[in-house]
Amino acid sequence: MTEQLTISLRGLSASGKGTIAPILAKELNVQHIDCGLLFRAIALYICEHQITSKHLFLEKVRIRMICETVFIVEEKTYPREQLQTEKVGYLAAELAKSHSEQLVSLVNELLSSMSRVVVDGRNAGLNILPNPDFSFFLQASLKSRIQRRYEQERFINKEIKKSEIKSSLIKRDTVDQKRDRKLTEPQLNEHIIVTDGKTPLQCAREIVSVVRIKTKMLAWTAVDKHGDFFTYEDGTVVVVRNKSQIPIRVRESEEYSVVKIELKFA
Repeated sequence: MTEQLTISLRGLSASGKGTIAPILAKELNVQHIDCGLLFRAIALYICEHQITSKHLFLEKVRIRMICETVFIVEEKTYPREQLQTEKVGYLAAELAKSHSEQLVSLVNELLSSMSRVVVDGRNAGLNILPNPDFSFFLQASLKSRIQRRYEQERFINKEIKKSEIKSSLIKRDTVDQKRDRKLTEPQLNEHIIVTDGKTPLQCAREIVSVVRIKTKMLAWTAVDKHGDFFTYEDGTVVVVRNKSQIPIRVRESEEYSVVKIELKFA
């Protein structure tokens, strides 16, 4: 599929962005960029190397992405697990407060070649990936956010306490609000998704339902004379062995004899 589909996903820290976004990207068969992880990787590199001239560093920094959750900053590899601590999150928030424009420019440069992508982060749909096809704001209670972050942190730090998580999240919210109130509040063009009491998959599918309704995407099934199911993509037929329910446009192919195609609105 080559049609453009750009989606932004925002919300406060620990509202579920980083967990829901990759599931959403898989459901819609698009790429995923975690802006928060990218910011964190850069901030951690700066901290580890005690870089004082941050402005000059950000002008020339080299960034690569191995996959959606692993970034390379100046040849140093940072996986998601290393970046998801509250300490690194606070470093990223402080860096964004003083060097927001440069960070935004770095991310948008990375996004410039992507036409089908889910982007999550506090700035997603605002300065980063402005005017996406769909914008979503994730809402969760402070209690739920504390529990989510606690479950993430305790794998790294067994001694972490919920009171410490609560203090850190409130501090992060305050930093973001002082930086720009838009970062902590849903905007008029955004669909609100409440994540309390829902699994990440449930939230992702709630978002998918909005996208499908708005774009009138189709769920389809194609079966050939041998009973195999097919995926059609820009005229190419790819054999798959199980039923596919992917939103996609169907094209003809001379290579296979398709005896049944069922189309219905998802």
